[in-house]
Amino acid sequence: MDSDSKWGDPQDCQVEASFSGWYAKKVKVPEKRILGFLVQRAGEDTETVYGDFSTDRGEVVPDYLAADRKFKYRCGLIKAINVLSGSASMMTLYLDGFPNVLLNVANTEFGFDLRLENGPVAEIVYGGHCTRRGKMLHGRKDSFVSLIFKDQEQMREFVVATTTTPDPEQKTVYRSSGRRASGGSLLWPLAAGVLIGMSVGD
Repeated sequence: MDSDSKWGDPQDCQVEASFSGWYAKKVKVPEKRILGFLVQRAGEDTETVYGDFSTDRGEVVPDYLAADRKFKYRCGLIKAINVLSGSASMMTLYLDGFPNVLLNVANTEFGFDLRLENGPVAEIVYGGHCTRRGKMLHGRKDSFVSLIFKDQEQMREFVVATTTTPDPEQKTVYRSSGRRASGGSLLWPLAAGVLIGMSVGD
């Protein structure tokens, strides 16, 4: 992920973390003398200890531990493509400052904020097993996305609804809202089963 993005480093935005297991902990070693002779200098050593930490309990999970971590990151939305195929509906998000996201539309919500002046934004909730700043050992799992627009007109501009049929031999039929559709929006098949929030703050 792009830590140099104008939107900031995604892993600055940790919201949950938990760890349970054995790990190497640094401990201070005091100076030790016998009969006035120095037999051990003061310094640091490591020992293996068991730990059970969770931010849900108000505890701190050390950044250097590979733990289960969840993040919530806000960045710019470039385009959202909603694909309906039979009973399934998926959303592909192209984002500014974050890798592309593919989610079931049930894990996507829409909202509006009149204070948005620089285009729509997406808030992605994602997680994985990693140190605070390290690579996710088993890959990133995206769990939820909020798409926030200034108004419905901006939503129609940035969201494209695409319908496919279950038959793989048939061609995909594209339905886009266009720039200024005069005959009503073609976007609304996307909204089936999705509750649109009236206002979402920062």
